[in-house]
Amino acid sequence: MAKKDKKLRREYTVEELYNPQIDISRDAFAYGRQSSKDQVVKNIQSHISQTVMLLAYTKELGFRDDGTTGKVTLFIENQVVDSYGNVTIKNASGTWSIDRRPGLKTICDLIESGRVGVVVAEYVDRLFRDEDRIDSNIFIKICKDNDCYVHISSKRMTYNFANPSHAELFRMEVQMAAAYIETHIRGTMLRRRYLAAESGQWAGLGAIPVNFIVDKRKDSLTYGKMIPYEPHIAVSLGLYDRLIELGFDIEALCLELEGKEYIYPEFEEWVFKGDYTIHIALDLCRSGKGYRITRRGLEHMFCNIVNIGAIKRKGKIIYNHHDPIIDEDRFWLVYDHLKIIRPDGTPTGKPVFPRFTQQRNLRAALVLKPLLKPETTHENGAVYFTRSGLTGKAVQYGSYTISVRRGLVHDCLLCVNAQQLECAVVNRMFAHLRIANLGDLKQARVRRSQAKAQRLEQIKRDIEVIEEELANLTENLKKLTIDVVTIVFKIGSDPFGVDTFVMHSARLCD
Repeated sequence: MAKKDKKLRREYTVEELYNPQIDISRDAFAYGRQSSKDQVVKNIQSHISQTVMLLAYTKELGFRDDGTTGKVTLFIENQVVDSYGNVTIKNASGTWSIDRRPGLKTICDLIESGRVGVVVAEYVDRLFRDEDRIDSNIFIKICKDNDCYVHISSKRMTYNFANPSHAELFRMEVQMAAAYIETHIRGTMLRRRYLAAESGQWAGLGAIPVNFIVDKRKDSLTYGKMIPYEPHIAVSLGLYDRLIELGFDIEALCLELEGKEYIYPEFEEWVFKGDYTIHIALDLCRSGKGYRITRRGLEHMFCNIVNIGAIKRKGKIIYNHHDPIIDEDRFWLVYDHLKIIRPDGTPTGKPVFPRFTQQRNLRAALVLKPLLKPETTHENGAVYFTRSGLTGKAVQYGSYTISVRRGLVHDCLLCVNAQQLECAVVNRMFAHLRIANLGDLKQARVRRSQAKAQRLEQIKRDIEVIEEELANLTENLKKLTIDVVTIVFKIGSDPFGVDTFVMHSARLCD
């Protein structure tokens, strides 16, 4: 196969290198990005400045809508549009690679096609915050090889990466943006939030657990702290007592609660209604009078150490963090009947039923779970396909279970021997292959080969960028000068084994 000819790079004048002028006859792409989907909704000014105002700014650069200039296309990285035109909002970190950002990936592909003359962004950090500078250097190389400029509206500066000083300035700004995340956000802001959480403040770390609220009354002595909420505490204490009466039979308790319209009353108007769901689930009932809770949420509520005034941060348990809602004797009595290990790693004494023993014949299980996805309906609940005794190196005779979960109640519909079900699935797959269109398989193989070739080409380009970066670093190291060299000589040892050294400094001459 003939080697692909390299594209000839354009020769720039000194004026074009240091004062590049945007070619408005070519297309321009504007790029907007915010780190999280919440910022898109809450930080609306940033969203406007990277969309409406950025498009208006391109007109100042000379672009028009009447077809006399190149087209301007806006890419908003946080927006995803499906085939039906529905728009969803997603996170889009500047530390992510180009491949993880569809908008930037499309821009890079179009730059390589030669259509794009300039990429416009509000700040350099909207494009990149990568610490290793691999993806930003790939972007620089793509722009340089295809005569594409980058214009930053906040600085009103146009970068021509054919100019090494422009490329190095862009790299430096990317590095500063990456350092901001590491030093300020991770090193300062998150550290202060953890310190605030350990001192009793909520600080927005994690969900607000059941039985507690965050006090947002500015005239309150507990403002900003997590405090017990009495109407919900009364319900939870009753649940603790009822579970003990039932002999710790949580199945029986769930059956009792299933018939109720709601379990926890609705919050009062003054209560700050933040995020009350991570492992727990308080779902507002249809009447709006109160909240229901899932079975998983109920178990989590029973065993959550916040109920005894403790929290766990970075693997460390902090006691006396806030006011408890239940005495420790009753809490640990329930905990030890529901859990195998306490938060500090101490076994509770609850019997463990191993999924398999080493004496049995072992075999690897088929991965069948992705073939049967849960389907949820309002009337019948959610259908779950689970497996037992088939984790990793599993027993020879495991089982698959199909169950329906409606709120707090789980009904088992079918339990099948794993070996029988897997044999049926394998036989059905081979039967399908016998009647399948082999042409479709060949086309799929061609598509995979093409995708692999594209990936290899991308890896080759990444290697070129890394080699170029190493060459730049080597060149910069050569520019360093050393005026004085200090040499240490060992001249001997005394009878006690102590070595004697002498130091000599010499100034280097040109």
